[in-house]
Amino acid sequence: MVIFVLYTARDVGLAKLILNTCPIPVLVIIPNLIYSDEYNWQKTKKLRSNFNIFETIKLFKDFPRGKLKIIFSIRKLKKILYSSTLVIDRGLTFFTLKPIAKNNLALSLNRAYLNRLLDVLPYYETKQLKICMHSDIWFKDEILGNFQMDQHSYKSIKDNIKSFFGADILGHYYYLLEQDCNNTIKKGLGLPTNKKIVMVSTRMCGNPEWSVFSSDPDKFISSVKKNLVKLKNEGYFIVSRRRLGKHDKAFYKANHSPDIFRFNEISNLIDLELNGNGGFPDLLYRLLYVSDVMYMPDISGIAFVEAALMRCPVYMPHTSKWFKEAKNKINPGLLDMFNNKLIFKDLTEKSFKDFKLNINNFLSKWYRTDINRFWKKALKN
Repeated sequence: MVIFVLYTARDVGLAKLILNTCPIPVLVIIPNLIYSDEYNWQKTKKLRSNFNIFETIKLFKDFPRGKLKIIFSIRKLKKILYSSTLVIDRGLTFFTLKPIAKNNLALSLNRAYLNRLLDVLPYYETKQLKICMHSDIWFKDEILGNFQMDQHSYKSIKDNIKSFFGADILGHYYYLLEQDCNNTIKKGLGLPTNKKIVMVSTRMCGNPEWSVFSSDPDKFISSVKKNLVKLKNEGYFIVSRRRLGKHDKAFYKANHSPDIFRFNEISNLIDLELNGNGGFPDLLYRLLYVSDVMYMPDISGIAFVEAALMRCPVYMPHTSKWFKEAKNKINPGLLDMFNNKLIFKDLTEKSFKDFKLNINNFLSKWYRTDINRFWKKALKN
């Protein structure tokens, strides 16, 4: 049996895709425990669940019966991992626990946890831990530089190149949704079929060096108000989507983020809120698939992953000065979206034409979406 270890709400959509496409049985497990890493890293990592009791109950309703399990003890967790055919995780399990399962797959995808995974690779036997990226480009130094590498050089990748492969799975959602009718999906989400749809992500970037607003809540809210009014005047039906999981709320509170504390100042401009996850294909992917555009007030990874894969244009007002200062700090894939006019600052007909002209070449460069290749590589011993 394949085990998928789920820690955060943001990976629920990934868990469902694994569950629904794997050719052999899958069990999704949520470790409901706190356990410090066994490597004694200088910066300690801990296994812990980021779901509260209400989110957990909702997950049990959303997953098929018997396909989701909560694990309350480290002994039980290790027993399940040891008896598995394959353990799939975003990375946390592998650089927290010493090697247990015979076959392990880290879905680093866009270099998530890459520095930690490179730290831990020497502890695993050859090919005992495989690392999957969205495509082979994520292994290339001339394009990505030192992004997410920290103390490592490319020698760390080259010395372990047999542990890496490129195959995207998240883009499979697009092909699943293509089989359905747009209006049917819209009706299922409670959206009108006779209006243009804009999805707005009201998340302000918490890093002042990256943020369009230098993480200033007043500037952020003022800009969001102005642009929501503009979208209203252009006839858009505005749908808000916020991440409101346990982990997200803790982040918002720690940073006094306007996502929580000042949302009421813009809520009157929102026609509908669709928060969280749910259903299959996952809620966020369905919403972006039928949206005409996504309004992203501040820099966020949702543009590069969910919006790009669902072929949804991204509207993000920004200044040339901000872009000049931020371009060497943000995700290289996001930077390429700006360079290819997939993220634009003006809502014009030309912006949408440029998006349609460039999106497929961009996706073929950054995503090798092939569900069969993914499972062939993942399940190969």
